[in-house]
Amino acid sequence: MWLKEYLPEDFPTARIMAFEYNSKWLYNADFMGIDEHASALLDALIEQRQDSPSRPILFIGHSYGGLVVKQTLILSHNNSKISSHDHYRWIADVDSGVAFLGTPHQGSKYAMFALVLSFIYRPLGGNYTHVLKLLSDGDALTQLDNEFKPVLSRGTTKQTICFYETKGQVWSWPFGPLVTRLSARLGQGPEVAMECNHNDMNKFSERDERYRKFIGKLRPVYNTLANPVANEVVKDELRKKLSGRIISGSAYSSTEVEGCAAGTRETILKKLINWAHESTQEKVYWMTGMAGKGKSTIAYTLCERLENDGILGASFFCSTTEDETHNMLHVFPTLAYALSARSQRMADALLGALESKIIADMNLKNTFTTLIASPASTNGSPFRGQTRIVVLDGFDQVKDRNRVEAILSLIIKYSDAVSLKFFISSRPLSDKFENSPLLRSFDLDEHPEEEVREDIKFYVKNRLGELAERLGDKGEGWPTEEQVNAVVDHASPLFIYA
Repeated sequence: MWLKEYLPEDFPTARIMAFEYNSKWLYNADFMGIDEHASALLDALIEQRQDSPSRPILFIGHSYGGLVVKQTLILSHNNSKISSHDHYRWIADVDSGVAFLGTPHQGSKYAMFALVLSFIYRPLGGNYTHVLKLLSDGDALTQLDNEFKPVLSRGTTKQTICFYETKGQVWSWPFGPLVTRLSARLGQGPEVAMECNHNDMNKFSERDERYRKFIGKLRPVYNTLANPVANEVVKDELRKKLSGRIISGSAYSSTEVEGCAAGTRETILKKLINWAHESTQEKVYWMTGMAGKGKSTIAYTLCERLENDGILGASFFCSTTEDETHNMLHVFPTLAYALSARSQRMADALLGALESKIIADMNLKNTFTTLIASPASTNGSPFRGQTRIVVLDGFDQVKDRNRVEAILSLIIKYSDAVSLKFFISSRPLSDKFENSPLLRSFDLDEHPEEEVREDIKFYVKNRLGELAERLGDKGEGWPTEEQVNAVVDHASPLFIYA
């Protein structure tokens, strides 16, 4: 179900193919080994990819299927060295990633028990020479690992993720999971716990927390494959072309802004994340609010979550302490460089746009169309059909309001023609943009005061509670509910006061 319904929605530009094999061992088992399964998968991939042999591949292998994927990559790697045919290089030389779901790289303690059962049930079709023999043979699995290492060192396999189960089967609960974390780990790449048993590792019947966790870990790998980052040579060339116009320290991760306290502003953040992921005509989201309402902390936390989701394109935070971030002529060059650093296709398009032009000679409109609108055009698909989010914060701090409004006007005007969405947070600047169908606006000053108060109370209670813990016995019984409410009464509705 999830392969046909959920995955195409989460990765709309991907072609999704499934490879099935008979993994039964107790009855109706086949007598194919891992080499034969891997050869069959390799042949199927070559056949299906003849029209686009250079597309990256993201493998998802569950249990023994993960071992089949390893053997497939080993075969393609080895055969590409000894064969004169290009077919094997179509797999060996393309960028790939692998998600291992409960793959027993080191075997399973239950394999020997299953071997005995398969022998007893051999008259019904049990086969102890198939999967189980491999899973109980430590030397064979070690050899498979050793042969897989050159594939990883080759560099085309960009990333691996190992998911491991935390629960045993109903019949195995006293002895733990079928595949332990130690066996499921490859020794490199992230290791992710899944709250389920072995059989449910690759089963998702709804978009629940487990599925969202799986997709959340998979998305950065997919984005890396679909949109390879610009190489250092290209980035050096871009820095020369944009010399003097890139503001360092303007990205969210370089600012002194802190994110929202855990558990606060969740209603607002959920709205923003939904907008970022949904297909909508409103490509610009403008959040306004008076000083102290927490606009920058919300923008910072939004950047963190978009980064985790793999869809953050660039961020620009105007700082009260860094005057350089107030130079509006440098906003678009800085954003263009940040977007290009995340996408080789965007970088190539930007270099092409700058080939015969000098930035110093451009006005604001030409700068935007040359550096942003043209390279990030939906026609050029710089992010392979994906939309990236650009976050802009604190433009109300800039003294030149006319130039700020000119920038916002350009962003709104061209937003429908680029593979980007723009989130902007500031104090109210002008109401002349309000009627644009491309703009969605949200005023923090109109957010329910009771909800703001509850968030502030949650924050104050937790921070004072942390202080009480450090005080030890002196902090016992402090703060009281009355004291917390007194602080909240003074702070509400301004987070900055708290």
